[in-house]
Parts: sequence; structure tokens; C-alpha cells
Amino acid sequence: MKKLLMVTTLILWFGVLTGCNRWPSEPYVIENPTDNFQEYSDTGLETALAGEDTVVLYFWASRCPGCMALKNDIIAKSDTIPDGITIMAADFDTATALKELYGVTKKHTTVYISPDGTVATKNTH
Repeated sequence: MKKLLMVTTLILWFGVLTGCNRWPSEPYVIENPTDNFQEYSDTGLETALAGEDTVVLYFWASRCPGCMALKNDIIAKSDTIPDGITIMAADFDTATALKELYGVTKKHTTVYISPDGTVATKNTH
């Protein structure tokens, strides 16, 4: 019993120390959105799909180090995103309807939407 309590305590403290807690995310704004990487919006999604792009919805939270590392990597390499791919960042804490629509239950999830609007695949990192 003591071992279980100790392991549980260590896991909880690890989550607190690494920033993966349940506090709401800080506001996040993509400072230099591009055609290939932008914040989620209904209009942006419709425009990308109408342009025959595959859309990658990226559910992030600023309190999640893995989420922020991927976001920073996408920004750093945004000029290498192929034409026909649009990545849209969706705030895990505020995109409640979007999470329900695509069955997202964990932050750091990507949902790949085909140009016809169907979900091609979903990935939780």
C-alpha cells in the first residue's frame, strides 16, 4: 500500500513539475499565421477543405510541454509544410464542441481531415 501511495504521489508531482496539470491554457496566438499553419476557425476549415487541402487539427494546451514543443517545431519548419496541407491549432481547453465533434479526449491530439471532410485518421501523442 505504501508503494502504491508513493508511486501515485510521484506521478502527480511529475505532472505538476512538468506543467501537465489541469489549469486552463494561457491564451495562444500564432504570431505569424501562414496559409499552412493557423489558428482554428470554422471559416479557415471551410476554406482549406474547399481548396482541396488535407487539414490537420492540432489540439494543444500551453501547460503541456509536448504540445508546446510540437507547436514550436511546426512554426520553425512551417516553410517545409507541403502544399495541400493546412495545420490548424485548436485550444484543447476552449474547443469543446470541436473536441466532441471529432471525439478528442486528450490534449496533444491530431485529427487528419480529408478534403471531402471525413476523418482520415486521429493520433494521440
